[in-house]
Amino acid sequence: PEDLTPSINALNRTRIRLCNGKAVLSGTTQGNLAQAKGIKIPVSEILNLETKEWKNVVFYPDLYTRHSWGSSYLNTVHTAQDGKGCHLYSFPILDYVLRYSPDFSSCDTLPMKSRHDRGISACKLSNEDYDKDPNKERCYYIGQTSYADILYDPYRHLYLRLAEHPFSGWDGKSAFNKPWSVIIAREDGTLLSETIIVPDRNKFYTYNMHITREGLAVQMQNPDENHLYFAVFPINLPEE
Repeated sequence: PEDLTPSINALNRTRIRLCNGKAVLSGTTQGNLAQAKGIKIPVSEILNLETKEWKNVVFYPDLYTRHSWGSSYLNTVHTAQDGKGCHLYSFPILDYVLRYSPDFSSCDTLPMKSRHDRGISACKLSNEDYDKDPNKERCYYIGQTSYADILYDPYRHLYLRLAEHPFSGWDGKSAFNKPWSVIIAREDGTLLSETIIVPDRNKFYTYNMHITREGLAVQMQNPDENHLYFAVFPINLPEE
């Protein structure tokens, strides 16, 4: 189809963003994207709030249709907007961040690769494998280094990117959150540091992260959803 539209998800990781009278809406497409060879699959669209006109502006990188990366977990899109209005995109299988100009007329890449990254392998599972046993895809996912949230720190003018690291010994029943670390870069793309890998993978809920004056606030796991608790990790700049 010529008029494919993104699957809009207004989540923490893909918030609706306003920019010069236009709304930028983003979302993730489920399924084996390798089946869509030759088709540009949209990730974001711009909606003109005055004229009601819309157009697609960001698409999945070609790598997503060249190989299979599963049907769900590595398809997830993560977006943010920096202090200059540029749009940041973090795809799980890319070791760099895409940065689009405010009007999406240009794009550059920012290397934000984890020092623990040993590469990622394409998924060899078939569609039948996904249907018969979802745990097979989960095992594939937890065996790969991948990337998640991209955040902009307006207090220190930094980019923060979440890296997720493989682990073994999953029992097939409990949560399969991955150990994680945070990569920090300046707005000009200069890599500054990466935190240690947080080993207690089930202690934090990294789907709910926020930048504060004190640092990076990450929700802690808690069975009582009426009370949310956050751990705040200070963001310390290296000395010049």
